[in-house]
Amino acid sequence: MKKGLTLHNYSTLILLLLAMFSTPSTATSVAPLASLASDGSVPFLTTVTSNAEPYAGQELLLTYTLYFKGDAPKIVQERAPALQGLWAKERAPERLIKSTQKTIHGQSFRSAMVKQFTIVPLQSGTVTISGYTMQCTLPASNGVTSITAPAIAIKVRPLPAAAPEGFSGAVGTFTLELMPDKQALSVGEPITLQLKLSGIGSLQTLQLPSLLLPDDFRQNPAELRLQLNHASPLSSGTLTSTIVAWPQVAGSVQIPAISLIVFNPETAVFTTLRTKPFTITVNRVPAQSPTQEILQSREQQKNNNGMFSSVWWIILIGVLVLLIIVAFVLRRKQRPKHTANQRSAADVTQTSITSAEKAKAMKQQIFGAIAEKGIQKPEALTRNELLATLQQLNLPAEVIANIAAMLNQLNHLLYHPSAQQNAQTNEIIELEQKIQALLKVVRQAHHSK
Repeated sequence: MKKGLTLHNYSTLILLLLAMFSTPSTATSVAPLASLASDGSVPFLTTVTSNAEPYAGQELLLTYTLYFKGDAPKIVQERAPALQGLWAKERAPERLIKSTQKTIHGQSFRSAMVKQFTIVPLQSGTVTISGYTMQCTLPASNGVTSITAPAIAIKVRPLPAAAPEGFSGAVGTFTLELMPDKQALSVGEPITLQLKLSGIGSLQTLQLPSLLLPDDFRQNPAELRLQLNHASPLSSGTLTSTIVAWPQVAGSVQIPAISLIVFNPETAVFTTLRTKPFTITVNRVPAQSPTQEILQSREQQKNNNGMFSSVWWIILIGVLVLLIIVAFVLRRKQRPKHTANQRSAADVTQTSITSAEKAKAMKQQIFGAIAEKGIQKPEALTRNELLATLQQLNLPAEVIANIAAMLNQLNHLLYHPSAQQNAQTNEIIELEQKIQALLKVVRQAHHSK
């Protein structure tokens, strides 16, 4: 009996040595054979890493596999492993854990991967991973069985001593490119630049270099987006940094190459990735060739300036007109008899009052939105002064022209009785919708001083 056990132990040792030399890049720890029951019915765990000797900063996989016979145990509770000195992120488990047939030490088992982590060693030296435990119930037993995965040690190699200055921890095989969405634009027009790192490696832990633009560019903070290929065992995909910027000065702007130092663990060599430099041409905003709407606005402004000295006078006269209309309506109501035509005229007058009141409220909304952007008393400005001031908000010429047209249309409703009588409810609603869309653009505008 003792001799048979000794021969069995030698065969086990030989199998382990063969496994070790056949897969030098994988570290495996299997539960000792003595921990198995004589019939092999007790489930056990194995601990495997995809690389036994990674470099510091190199990504690898940590996998726990459950071996069992017959029906699969039901996992009740788990305790996570101790992962000191490692960056770790658990990979999303599959909805259905698949099992496959495996043979260990001459015994046939079913195996299923129950837990997997992406890990990155943060420094060189020996790192021991241990402590993963699961509580499970066996099909043939009502009790709860505790299974602990064997500990595993990985030897983390340091990076070569001559690491270039500026190395920020990128380990893997990558490509780097910088892509603008345009290379010619006007002052104040947005440009989108994307710095994209693609490949396999430590995409989840590295830092992308910053994109430095001239001081006369306004820019939003960079937005990072990680896209991974989930079918790949290690992190494979792209890490993208997106910046939206607005040039404020015309001219030719040279965007220099961006560099990223990368350590390739396959060749054990540092390489420097560089993007291609390019030039952005920023054109002056062309002299505004007034549209028909702007010309009409200026012509009407000249007429208005001849009658009123300020917007306050316009509002005052509008109120007086409304009072006259109200008095006229009340007087007609006091008459003893009303013909059908008279009742129709009263209805038209009531519509006029509603149209005028809405026109007044819409004008106040426009001036209120402009005042919120820091422009003092926009209602006191002449039309030419108002249009010139709106240009400081970096609004497109089309939007400024639409604002002028809306103000003209509102003035027409306020001070022309014929327009008030002809105004239909659907026309008022459409005008309100157009003004709300314009107000949205104004509130999002940036005031350049």
